[in-house]
Amino acid sequence: MKTFRSALYNTVAIPALGMLMLSGCGGGGAAGSSSVIAPPPPPAPTPAPAPGPKPTTSGEVFALADPGESQASIQHFLAIPEVDGIAWRGLWQMVEPSDGSYDWSSLDATLDAAAARSKRVTVHIGTSGGAWPGWLTAAGAATYNGTSPFGGPFTDPVPWDSVYLSRYQRLMTQLATHIAGRGQTELIRAISVGAPVSEMSLVSCTSGTLGTGTSTIAYSRSTYLAAWTNAAQGVLGAFPNTPVVVSAPVAQICAPDGDGSLFYGDLMRVIASAQVFVADLKAQGSFRYGQVSGEVRTRPLLTQMVWSATNDPTNRLGGTLSSAVCAGRGQGARYFEIYKVDLDSSDPAIRTAIGQARGTATCP
Repeated sequence: MKTFRSALYNTVAIPALGMLMLSGCGGGGAAGSSSVIAPPPPPAPTPAPAPGPKPTTSGEVFALADPGESQASIQHFLAIPEVDGIAWRGLWQMVEPSDGSYDWSSLDATLDAAAARSKRVTVHIGTSGGAWPGWLTAAGAATYNGTSPFGGPFTDPVPWDSVYLSRYQRLMTQLATHIAGRGQTELIRAISVGAPVSEMSLVSCTSGTLGTGTSTIAYSRSTYLAAWTNAAQGVLGAFPNTPVVVSAPVAQICAPDGDGSLFYGDLMRVIASAQVFVADLKAQGSFRYGQVSGEVRTRPLLTQMVWSATNDPTNRLGGTLSSAVCAGRGQGARYFEIYKVDLDSSDPAIRTAIGQARGTATCP
């Protein structure tokens, strides 16, 4: 649904954005030989996260920024009283333009702007769908060619490739070290696990085969689950005192397996401190949340709107912004990432919906 080919990364028209499609090198031979690195040991138990600035209401509204969002825009949305923070979205290729060289300037400016207003920042870094840096192939990462129903052909790193996963773990460690060095760890409201892919389901996997053309490789559930475990434990280890969220999938991981719910449950039981994120909130609630069951349903639920309510003639929300917010609250959500165009709207119904998200207005 979004231009990054994932709900975490919408509305961006760059040829890659954490969900869409930069070219890389594919090749059945390299992809087929890709290996997965063993997951690091689970992080040791840690104290509860430091509180940082707390919202004064029972809900939080975060403005959903685009990758490359201007600082003028960031400042504008942070100045809105009903906005509790910024959901900052970046691309791996932007924050690590060359192997081992980092550019945190956009995130730093956003953290500083949030600190000035006693607000917070959620961090999403896209790694797939073209968001990955091209130097990964030179470093030895294997790739495959696929087709997305959202944006057509793409090339991505093999989800369980050991180089891809180890470099991602390094990225998260460097990010955490950088933020801690600035004394701003408490400003991070949450951070999402962006690898192996942003939203877990493999859009170009069918009947046990990942990819198209000459780069197809066999899908292995156990290998893919190990890759997710590795990535998630890497983020949890880098950010032990920060909420780490994992996006719930759709019903299928590799169509038509119907494995979404079981796969997500198997992963979340291993990473017991991770929280739930869904990027498809609409008037009927989150369908992705339907993949969440058992003990995992007791964990905090963070949400992102499936689309905006403003200027959308196809009504992808399937109703009003208020109906979507209230459906989310009914599922237990108290955190809402809302599109900027809605936050800028003067429509009384939309303003009421924003109040409902924050808990200052009641749902029917």
